[in-house]
Amino acid sequence: MVFFLHLEEMLDRKEIYNEIHFKNQNLFPFYTKSFKRGGVSILNNHYHEEFEIVYFRKGKALYEIDFLPYIIEQESILIIPKNAVHSAKSIDYITCEGDVFIFNDLLLEDSLKSFYTNNYTIPLINGDMVFKVIDINTNKELFLKLRNLLITIKNQNTEKKLAYELLIKGLVLEFFGLILQSEYSIIRNFNKNDLEKTEKMKKVYQYIHENFKKEITLKEAAKLVSLNNTYFSRYFKEYSGQTFNDYVNTYRITHATHLLFDNEINITDICFESGFQDLSYFIKVFKKKMGSSPLKYRQLNRV
Repeated sequence: MVFFLHLEEMLDRKEIYNEIHFKNQNLFPFYTKSFKRGGVSILNNHYHEEFEIVYFRKGKALYEIDFLPYIIEQESILIIPKNAVHSAKSIDYITCEGDVFIFNDLLLEDSLKSFYTNNYTIPLINGDMVFKVIDINTNKELFLKLRNLLITIKNQNTEKKLAYELLIKGLVLEFFGLILQSEYSIIRNFNKNDLEKTEKMKKVYQYIHENFKKEITLKEAAKLVSLNNTYFSRYFKEYSGQTFNDYVNTYRITHATHLLFDNEINITDICFESGFQDLSYFIKVFKKKMGSSPLKYRQLNRV
């Protein structure tokens, strides 16, 4: 079950918990749940053995999957592989709403090992398949097909008419078939170097997330994964698409936007609470990333 916590209800950031969804193995291994949360909302780091599809209807949020960032806006679909550590936080003070679909391997497996099982569902089940975000602006035709499938799946699961389980299984397979045909997925054959790179970057992302309120440097992050500064700088940008400093600043600004909704906290305190050491620099970075000063942002989003 995906749920959102208000800021004051956050668990320790270091805690990554395992959600259990299907304790009774005799039940159909699929369910769907809608979410609608206004204001500042946070989904803490967690993982589960099931696949998750998020149909994001409204709002804007920062999702992180295995510590990689994804900005999700309204009318988008996000697929979270099994066992991936993931979290989410709203970005703007508008209602976030959508539907979540949770299912496990049994929905994809077949009693007979067939061609489609070996070539398509096995990479999916093994976690070797990763996905791009599908949104209405980049591929409207594909997005509308997938959205309609998810709406039909949700209705079938709600009505639970005779043989709805068979229909849902077929629709889920059709969902992934369309994604595969449209090249929105990548089957990665992980070698030792790939796994080592992923583990190193996870370690760096987690280090940033746990220490962003402090003064952290590229040198410290490079030392954490036993790389020299120059190589680590290229390594980080190649992997994340951002420089180290830009990623840290983006993470800090996202945190600052949440604090700005509390009118009791002044801008200077928010600056230091978000990890910035200089108020003028904080305002400069905030304007660049959010399009307005922190004070203006607070005024525009005041409720």
